[in-house]
Amino acid sequence: MAVLAGIAIWEIHQQERAFRELAYHSGHPSYSDYQSAQSSAAEPIQDDAQNRVLEGVYAEAREDLRRVSRMQPGEARRSAVRALRVRYHPDRYPVSLRSIMSEVSAFINVQTERLL
Repeated sequence: MAVLAGIAIWEIHQQERAFRELAYHSGHPSYSDYQSAQSSAAEPIQDDAQNRVLEGVYAEAREDLRRVSRMQPGEARRSAVRALRVRYHPDRYPVSLRSIMSEVSAFINVQTERLL
């Protein structure tokens, strides 16, 4: 999961860097022109990258939930549920991933309630 998130963040930074270089070499746009062009060009790219990260994290979380749901009820399952909640807690991730991980953490919390 961390590798997938790191790749998506790297892609976003590379695309932003390419845009800044293009803006620089195309005649030094004013700050307002640059900002408006950056916001309109970067939003779809970021949304696409965030959606890919979110899909990957959800897939991994569902697999972890399947693994825990197959365990026998008891102390081992409770400790596995706690480990899942800690693993997907948003505070463990960089600020750029916290919105994604908050969504996944809420999903994990709802799904693990039925496992306890």
